[in-house]
Amino acid sequence: MPRTLGILYLLSAINLALMIPGGFVETRSFPDYPILIIAAFNLLLTVLGFASLFFAYRSLVQHRNSGYAALIGASFVLVYLVDLAGLFPVSQAPMSLTLITLELVGVILGATLAVIGISADTKSQSLENSNVGLTRQRLWLLLVPGTLIVAFATYSAI
Repeated sequence: MPRTLGILYLLSAINLALMIPGGFVETRSFPDYPILIIAAFNLLLTVLGFASLFFAYRSLVQHRNSGYAALIGASFVLVYLVDLAGLFPVSQAPMSLTLITLELVGVILGATLAVIGISADTKSQSLENSNVGLTRQRLWLLLVPGTLIVAFATYSAI
């Protein structure tokens, strides 16, 4: 089960990364939104992507199930469905067929992650203090690229 979850986490993160504003797929702009709203949304997506990579590592390398699979999967589904429904973010430019396709793939991946996460053995596993410290160090290493991704995506979206 950890391997399946790890692959789903990884595929979800890669799929999300393909849709970073200013990239090849997401070319819409959102100049009518305040910069803080766009930055907060990009921060949410960046945290979701990095959390997926973190839990993919835990699942694939450390062979651990994550009790967060259902939450992260549901978050992917929610983000994509809200965009596909045209609720947020709203742009004058239409969504490209590629973007629609990737978001539909994201819904499927997220739903699968959530369902498998619910059915997986998600009993909490205690970590030694040294492992928690090491995890915190890894998370701090994500702060710089995460900040750069949020800044780039926010700048590209306005």
